[in-house]
Amino acid sequence: MPAAAPTLPHPLRGFRLPRPVRLAAVVALLAAALLARQAVPRRLAECSDPLASLAACAPSRLWDLAFWSGQQAGGTALWRGALVACRGRRGGAYPNCTSVRLASWWGPAAAAPPIALLLAPAPAPPAAAAPPAAPAVVPEGRR
Repeated sequence: MPAAAPTLPHPLRGFRLPRPVRLAAVVALLAAALLARQAVPRRLAECSDPLASLAACAPSRLWDLAFWSGQQAGGTALWRGALVACRGRRGGAYPNCTSVRLASWWGPAAAAPPIALLLAPAPAPPAAAAPPAAPAVVPEGRR
C-alpha cells in the first residue's frame, strides 16, 4: 500500500464559510451567468448587419418595424434577403422576424394620385333643356 502524501499545515485548513454565505455565493454566480448569457443575443440584435439581427432571440432597437417597412416599400435586396431569412421562423424565438412579417402585411405605401386625372378638363355643362314655353295668350278685353 502506498504511503499517504504528507500534508502541509495551512492556516485556513478546516475553515468553512457559513451556509448562508455559500448559498449567496452560488446564487450570485448563477445570476452572473444568466446575465452574461442574455447579453449575447442583445449584442447580436444590435449588430451592424440587419440580416444577422434576424437570428437573434432579442428584439432589436435599430432594425425595427419602421426600418423594415421602409425596406419593403423600396423593394430592396435587403428586404428580399430578410424574407428569405425569416421563412419558417415563427413565434417568440425570433422577434425581429416578427417585424419583417408585420412589414410584409403592412403592404406598400399608397400610390401617388395619377396626374392625368388631376389635369383632366372639367365636364361640359348639361345639354340645353327644351325651349321655354310661349307666353300664355290673354284674350282681349280681359286685361
